[in-house]
Amino acid sequence: MASGPILLALGLMARLMPDHARPLCLTHQLTGLPCPGCGSFRALVLFTTGNLPQAFLTQPFMTLIYTGLALASMVAWLLWLLNKPSPTRPPIPAKAWKWLIAALALALLLNWAYLVAAGV
Repeated sequence: MASGPILLALGLMARLMPDHARPLCLTHQLTGLPCPGCGSFRALVLFTTGNLPQAFLTQPFMTLIYTGLALASMVAWLLWLLNKPSPTRPPIPAKAWKWLIAALALALLLNWAYLVAAGV
């Protein structure tokens, strides 16, 4: 429930930071290639300003993560305001966890390939 407000606060604080104080990617500086997380900070700033298309072009994977966290937070707050219980989910079987981890690894790899190709 707190992920949305925390995400918003981080994005607002990031927008107030001067350019010279923003974090730099050591991997990108040393190799010239972006790491899988390169652009996450810029994407967060763009996301919190409402510029979702540009945030997605900057860092697709993290923008989807930000969107999911924001939506989950909104649903949790709505359920809390309406005094409704949170839905329960069945436990995830061990075999499904393996597929989930493989899918996340593939998504990160595709995201990194996009960042390299786009020259982010």
